[in-house]
Amino acid sequence: MAIQLAKTALWLEAYTPDLPLSFIDHHLRVGDALLGVLDPKVLENGIPDEAYGALSGNDKAVASLLKKQNKADLKSWQAIATGDLFTRAGLAAQAVTVDRLADDTAGHVAAKRAAWQQAQGTAQRSILARLADAYVAAFLAPKLTGADAIVPLSGYLWGVLSGQPTNDEVEDTAHALCRKYGVFHWWLAFPQVAAKGGFSVMLGNPPWEQLQLSEEEFFASRAPSIAALAGDKRKQAITSLETDAPWLWSAFQNAKRQYDAANQFLRAGGRFPLTAVGKLNTYALFAEVFLQATRGNGRAGFIVPTGIATDDSTKAYFGHIAAGGRLASLYDFENREAVFPAIDSRIKFSLLTLGAAPEAAFVCFATRASQLADPRRRFTLTPDEFSLINPNTRTCPVFRSERDAELTKKLYRAAPVLIEEEVRGADGQMLKPELNPWGLTFSQGLFNMTSDSSLFHGEPGSPGVPRRLPLYEAKMIHHFDHRWATYVDADGKPGEVETTDVTLVQKTDPDFTVRPRYWVDEREVLARIARAPARVAKAWLALHAATPRTIDDALSDLLLALASWVAGELFSRAAGESSTDDSWTPQRGLPYIAPTEAQLKARYAPLAQALLGTGLTTKKALVEFPKWAAQNRDVRLSDAELADLADALQTAELAPALLSLLDTWMDARSPRWLMGWRDICRSTDERTVIASVVPRVGVGNNLPLMLFDPRVPSRSLATLLGNLCSMTLDFVARHKVGGTHLNYFIYKQLPVLPPDRYTKQALDFIVPRVLELTYTAHDLSAWAADLAEYDPRRGAGRGQPFPWSDGKSAERRARLRAELDACYARLYGLNRDELRYILDPADVMGADYPSETFRVLKEGEMRAYGEYRTRRLVLEAWDRMATGDLH
Repeated sequence: MAIQLAKTALWLEAYTPDLPLSFIDHHLRVGDALLGVLDPKVLENGIPDEAYGALSGNDKAVASLLKKQNKADLKSWQAIATGDLFTRAGLAAQAVTVDRLADDTAGHVAAKRAAWQQAQGTAQRSILARLADAYVAAFLAPKLTGADAIVPLSGYLWGVLSGQPTNDEVEDTAHALCRKYGVFHWWLAFPQVAAKGGFSVMLGNPPWEQLQLSEEEFFASRAPSIAALAGDKRKQAITSLETDAPWLWSAFQNAKRQYDAANQFLRAGGRFPLTAVGKLNTYALFAEVFLQATRGNGRAGFIVPTGIATDDSTKAYFGHIAAGGRLASLYDFENREAVFPAIDSRIKFSLLTLGAAPEAAFVCFATRASQLADPRRRFTLTPDEFSLINPNTRTCPVFRSERDAELTKKLYRAAPVLIEEEVRGADGQMLKPELNPWGLTFSQGLFNMTSDSSLFHGEPGSPGVPRRLPLYEAKMIHHFDHRWATYVDADGKPGEVETTDVTLVQKTDPDFTVRPRYWVDEREVLARIARAPARVAKAWLALHAATPRTIDDALSDLLLALASWVAGELFSRAAGESSTDDSWTPQRGLPYIAPTEAQLKARYAPLAQALLGTGLTTKKALVEFPKWAAQNRDVRLSDAELADLADALQTAELAPALLSLLDTWMDARSPRWLMGWRDICRSTDERTVIASVVPRVGVGNNLPLMLFDPRVPSRSLATLLGNLCSMTLDFVARHKVGGTHLNYFIYKQLPVLPPDRYTKQALDFIVPRVLELTYTAHDLSAWAADLAEYDPRRGAGRGQPFPWSDGKSAERRARLRAELDACYARLYGLNRDELRYILDPADVMGADYPSETFRVLKEGEMRAYGEYRTRRLVLEAWDRMATGDLH
């Protein structure tokens, strides 16, 4: 029907009196544009093993045998699968011949149709078509007992290409499956286009759908009672069908297998290397089709969600077109003015144009088409500027105006990203090492609020039970404030709790600590933050939890964990530290194996015996010792620790001796305070990046942590916290957060001043202010002790928490923060007008300028203070610094 409607529309548009309707069948084709072979080069590697996965409804044993056979067939196929399979097919010349035939009379139309049908038949019988059908059918075919002989393998491809007799059963099955699924091989349908390198112009409005079977839709007409259920109840009802309604169970399994098989092709078929990531969405896959099918000097324009440019799942695609000079323009719309009345007003979509271009043009946050012509909204980015702003992902920041874009570029030229990820080639070789000037690693909190809930307690510890620590959640912190919110008993709901803001009276009390919803055992916290191998931490926890029946096994596990740690340490000391994980070849490592084994036997006999009990030989040690040394490079053991361990291993009561020693180690090797940020945020909130230092506590997964090398001085980390809380950094973050999460990939790519940027003068200005803002309660005394040299007070007050409010300190805190904001603006190289713009674009550009930065903050302060207090205080601090009155 779609083809007939398209024909009719074209005929009506191009109708010429006295001439027959043109022959256009060869230009109008129908099929699944995502399911099929586009570039025949994917055939050269043969059918991937993933085609024979044990999907829903497949026989696992059959699938396994097919995969094994295919693996053996691949070598034969790859030996002959060379050359241009498309050119060898010779299909383009026939298609061009059909194109050139006249169709200005009824006879000519009939002749052209006959020629096209003949060309089609030739194409469908071609070796390329047979290979392409078999390739896709290998993914789609059910892997069932008795049907394994008709599933295409790479050996079958070899037979087709080498001219072996046709296996009609396999060929017919492959062809039937491709017809059933609507498989569409682009260049078999349009060989004349392929011969020219692709289409000159492509236009589209692809569907925006996740490619997964909807249980609700499937059962809506077949079993409405199941469709009406939700979550686990629906899952249970579906499972019961296997016995209660086998026919419906079978139909559901078949439908699921068809979805899974098609998805498996999309993921592993080599067709979508850039977009077959995460949950598959048709819009992203179609975006890659446009890229693949358009010739180098052609253009493609299509409408897709703005996530194509900002989401983690599409970063490879957008990075490819941005860095490769293939992005011509992207015009981002918000649907608030109902450009598309049928879709949600909150949806963001973009008009994306592909084509060779030295720079890409952008407009973001448009609500109507006329705004695309507003020069204040338009900005450009070159491939180098994408690399500057988002070097890891090449994704697109979303700027409201040209001034936003230019100021952001300046900030990135002033400071590198927090972490620039390593780059490796296709062969895995390092092309560019990671740049991580702060030497930090990330932890998604310490406890998952769902999967780790069995570890949570509703009450703090009591005598006779292991010590418990509060479990912090992101909503409990704010800028320079680890006591932002606390839990209280819910009114009228016995046994339930809810959060509320900490009151001024509570903040003024340095002994006040927030009440969490849950507590966790201190050992569980230490096991997650200590600089110790994860295997050792896990074994330590298990030995503490062991019963008389399990203690021997738990002790054995701990001895093995310690043995690998110590063996790696001794090997490192003997051989010298390796610069990479794989540089210790057996030949290089061999001279150091025997000395390491000798030390283990002499000083750490129980550990040596534990390793021998696993069957460790010198040959295996050649692999294991260097591996353990590399794995534990960041958790080296000291001379004192090795000596203490040797002593503990000599005791008769080994388990309690090791527990006592490990208790000390885990405490000493753990940071005494933590630093993290709120994961949940929006670019339209009062502030976006909200970071703070917190005591050594449990931390939920919505409060990601930065874990630091202990060699990084705390004064430097205080400057990092000040930087993260600065409005200049927040200005950039607000152009990068498109949803409600400050994900790692965004956080890593924020422009953060490196440690070497801070002079003594800068440290003397920043660190005392950060200390005063953060150290307001005794539970952060460890943090204060690390920064004690920067405590400006003398006398009895030195070392005590700073007052939150003594009638004047509330205003003082605002001034301290403003002074830090002014300082960081200078460190980024901004001038006064640029700082004014960051605080409020309307103050510089006029009220009608199409940008906003901290509108919610401004409006809140106008209500609270009758003025935009932050702007006044920051600019006053800037001016005082300029005159030398503030230092």
